[in-house]
Amino acid sequence: MKSLHSAWIAVGAGVVARVAWAIAAPPVVRDDAAAYRALAHAIAEGHGYGISAPTAYWTPGWPAWMGLIFQLGLGDRGVAVASALLGGVTIALVWVLARRLADRAIAWRAAAICALVPSLVLLPGALLSENLAVPLVVLAAIALVRARELGRARDYALFGVAVAAATFVRESCAAFLIAGAAFAVARAPMKLRATRLAAVVLAFSVALAPWVLRNRARLGATTLTTSAGPNLCVGLGDGATGGYRTVPGLVPLVAGEAERNANGVRCAEQGLRDHPFEIVTLAPAKLSRLLVWDDWIVDDFYARGTRFSPVALNALRVFCNLAWWALLGAAAVVAWRQRERAAAVIAFAACVALAVLVTFGAGRFHTPLLPLFAVLAACYRRRS
Repeated sequence: MKSLHSAWIAVGAGVVARVAWAIAAPPVVRDDAAAYRALAHAIAEGHGYGISAPTAYWTPGWPAWMGLIFQLGLGDRGVAVASALLGGVTIALVWVLARRLADRAIAWRAAAICALVPSLVLLPGALLSENLAVPLVVLAAIALVRARELGRARDYALFGVAVAAATFVRESCAAFLIAGAAFAVARAPMKLRATRLAAVVLAFSVALAPWVLRNRARLGATTLTTSAGPNLCVGLGDGATGGYRTVPGLVPLVAGEAERNANGVRCAEQGLRDHPFEIVTLAPAKLSRLLVWDDWIVDDFYARGTRFSPVALNALRVFCNLAWWALLGAAAVVAWRQRERAAAVIAFAACVALAVLVTFGAGRFHTPLLPLFAVLAACYRRRS
């Protein structure tokens, strides 16, 4: 009972800390966040999804969410506070996921860990799509665990819809479809494998079909996002470093998106032909950026030039990284010892790693894994 009360206190502190940070810290609006905000204003003002012309460089879920808040007259601070509340939803969903995998005590411990992960506490201050994508990813993980337990095609279809919802907010979440496909065909008769796999793929495809058809009609590109080609070029094209780099002619402008997307794909194909083993040699550089650093949010505050001192921001950076390494270490131990229980989280982590290997590494990309690793960390027990 005492540990249960402690978990409640930690969860409450996590929600309060998120709301307090959203209110006190100046929202960070730069790079992708600046584009999201411009698109959100266009939606709120009735101009459709585009700035000077229709776009599909980013999937529209997050700008649409921001646009709804702007229509209420709440502005950037309102988006930050709403994002803090979404953080509370993530904590609740982490409890649900952990409860399906373990007992009630571990579920509360997982919720408490998720509540106090520094990067997730700071996330509402950055007006980025992860604020909405993270709870949707946890929801997709719950759907996958349920589908794996029950084995029914309709449960795999629900997983496909959940991944589509996350993808509609952040396009890289489409990689999680691979986890569902792998689970659908694992340890099942051939006929059942085909039914499950079809359910996953069809549900995902049908849910996103209106968006893809819109892109075909408005941009002449039958694609989920026109950023796919440039991202592939960044990670696989000639001169790839493992991290993000600016490729001339492929920067995110509005005009000529479909052509730039096609050029990016050709760039990646040429890079693979010229340097076929570079995808292997660059793997350590890409994965190190994914699995080591967790201070990208603090970097945004540096670039913003906030009223926080460099010393305070440096301390915050160190704190974020130490917390990430502790979470990663505990989750890795549990994943090794309890592979059956951790299967869904392992599969999601593998999907993120695969997406990074074919594009580029950045700390931002592992953010959806933080609450999932909190679930595994809650299962950690030292051996006697």
